[in-house]
Amino acid sequence: NILVKNIRKLPELTNTERGIVCLLGTVFDGEEPSISKIALKARMDYRVVEKAIRGLREKGIIE
Repeated sequence: NILVKNIRKLPELTNTERGIVCLLGTVFDGEEPSISKIALKARMDYRVVEKAIRGLREKGIIE
């Protein structure tokens, strides 16, 4: 699970990044959803989700 693997990195994430990680670790566990699918489920703007995903990639949380 993405949350368990990166538990030590969670405090340095922004609130938006934490929300996306929680969604990826629970709702989309084992999947590779599109940014638009994440945005719909999270009820967030597409650009906000895209920026959070970019931040998570830079921090090594997701590939």
